[in-house]
Order: sequence, then C-alpha cells, then structure tokens
Amino acid sequence: MRKFNPTKLLFGFLGLATFASLVGSVSGSLAWYAYSTRATLSYAGTSVERTAQLQIGVASPNEIVFDANEMIEDVDLYDGTNHYYFAPIGLGLSTSTLAKYLEANNYATDYLIPVTSGSFEQGHNLFSLKKSPNIGNGKIHNDAVAPKDSFAHFQFVFRVAKNAFSEVTDYASDCDIWLTDAVAKRSFADEGDVFKSLRIFVDRSDDDYTYDYIFNPSASASGTTKVGGILDIAKDGTYDYDEDNNEIIYGEYDQAIASSKIIENYQGEDEIDDVNGTGSEEKNSFTASHATGVNYYDAASLAECDIKTANYKSLSDIMPIRDSQTGDLTNPVDDPTSLCKTNKNDHNLARVNMTIYLEGWDFAVVDNELGHLFDIGLTFEINKVTAND
Repeated sequence: MRKFNPTKLLFGFLGLATFASLVGSVSGSLAWYAYSTRATLSYAGTSVERTAQLQIGVASPNEIVFDANEMIEDVDLYDGTNHYYFAPIGLGLSTSTLAKYLEANNYATDYLIPVTSGSFEQGHNLFSLKKSPNIGNGKIHNDAVAPKDSFAHFQFVFRVAKNAFSEVTDYASDCDIWLTDAVAKRSFADEGDVFKSLRIFVDRSDDDYTYDYIFNPSASASGTTKVGGILDIAKDGTYDYDEDNNEIIYGEYDQAIASSKIIENYQGEDEIDDVNGTGSEEKNSFTASHATGVNYYDAASLAECDIKTANYKSLSDIMPIRDSQTGDLTNPVDDPTSLCKTNKNDHNLARVNMTIYLEGWDFAVVDNELGHLFDIGLTFEINKVTAND
C-alpha cells in the first residue's frame, strides 16, 4: 500500500471590523486538503428595532475571563454545568469574545481542519463529525471521531427585552429567533470556491434530533453532498489502490455491491476520468487517472455502489414568512423554521447550538484553493416586543 507524509499548515487569527467575527484558517495534511480561510460570523438584531431588544450570549461549560464590559456573567443562571455570559443588549460578539469561548472549551480558534459529517438525513440519524479519510483507513467507513480542535462549536443563548428601556431582568417569553440572512462568499474576486465547503450544524433541541439539520450558507436550494468516492490522497495523479490492485472507495458505500462492480485490469489512456462527477478538468484529490493494470471504477460502476449522502438545507428552506405590511415574522404552517424560542420555564432563555465546520467531501476542498479566503455572515432577527408581552 502506498504511503504519504502528512503536513500541517497554520495561519493566523485575524481581526475584522464586523459585528462579531470568527476568523481562522484551514489546516490539515496536504493529502486531504489544506488552505487558508477566513470566516466571519455576523450578528444583527430585530426586524423592527434592530438590536435594541435582542441580547445574545453563550453558555460555557468552562469559566471564561472576559474584559470589563465585554461579556457579563449572569451568576443566577449558573446551573452546575454551564456558565452564562451575555453581551450588552443590542450588541454583538467580538472576535476576541468568540476566540476566548472557543479556547476555553478546547475548540479550534485560529484554524479549521476539514472533517466530514458522514451520511446525514434530518430526523433519521444523529450528527457526528469524523476525521478525514486516509490510505490507512480506506476500504471501510471511517468512524474516527474528529477532535474538538478541528471545528468550532457554540452554545448560543438569547434573551429578548420587553422594550428597549426595560430593566435587565425584564425579559419576554415565547419569542422566536430566526436566522434571516446568511452569506458565504469569497473574500476577493480571485479567491476561488473554498467558501462552498462551509457547513453549519444547527442543533435546535437538547433531547430530540428530529428538528436538527445541516445548513449550507452558500447554497441556493437544499441539496446533498456525496460522502464517499475514489480519491487521489497519495497525490501522484492516479486514484489510490490497495495491495490487491483494487481502487479504494473511501467514505460510505455498499461494500457488497462495490465488490461486484469493480472492472478488471485498466489498460486505457493516462487521462483524467472524472469518476466522482465533479465537473473539473484539472487533476486534484477528486479527479485523477487510473493506474495501468489496476482493477478500477468508472463513473457508471461507481454510481451503482450506493454512495451515501449528507442532506443540507439552504436559507430559503429556513426563512420565516415576513408580512409585507407590518414586517412581522411568522413560521410557515406545520414547519417551524425558527432557531429557538424564549422559554418562561428556562429563565426566558432561547437556546441553539451551532457547529461550524468544513465538509471535506465537498468538491471545493482541493489543493489549488491553498491560501484562498472566504467570509460568512449570519443575521438573527426577532419581532418587536412590547412591555405587555
């Protein structure tokens, strides 16, 4: 079996003049894709009063030391598991605030390593990030858990003041918080397509995964990502194969079917065969040629191997309905799309967990993206709340 030498590239943690910024870089072995990225997480407020009534915070298992007036701990909310820290009402979370949260809880702070969700369908299976495949763990589904320092994870909490001048203890219940805007884009015109690989897992419930989903901020419609295929991890221009001269299918697929679909003894030209259907005409980890003499897969035979997928939602799938006259937001009938709702039985808090990661099976994660940057912005909104609510 052929081997490769892993390499890691790290890039600095950079500040941005936005509401709240998460800035980092991508790191990993050059075998499963390394390049620089920049991600910004923007925070905005309400549909009527902008940020005047919405207060954002974080729940942290570990205690965090913040600067004066940066984040204030509500000590009355400490539950033995989490500390609760809040920004001043109407303000967002700064780059340094997010970095302190991530560092205190052992998540990635100045880099992201491409990982994979594996197969995922909303309401059918739990979400779990796995390490990238390599030649040593090919031929079988890789269940190795991705380390916490390869992705970012936040436990966000929200409170809604009853009006812009309310006391800090005067918060409303039954207020929905929606994600109403999300933008993922290249930072500059020549920065490539690395932004398309970004995913956010939205965990809307602590005890029921039915309503959890993967969100793709760069997608215009819901879709799927194939989480299996043949790869050139060894970076020699040909698809990887094992000691028996059989090309390796990495990721998730039906092994019994695959063993019957492999084609014997490749004797064709040394040219790119886009077996995975990337649409690319350049050699990269997803597109290569077949080595002479190996038992191989073409596009037709690989398509019959039941390659698994991860489903994701787009912004259009989770947008609330906005009244054209009043601007009020509501959930679609029988399809609550709000991220969370303030709960009078939970100190009028609303909770949502977000895991921000790079899906390594996305075709944008290739070596020629090395050094490219991307930005992501998220906007949260609520309806205006009065003192009587």
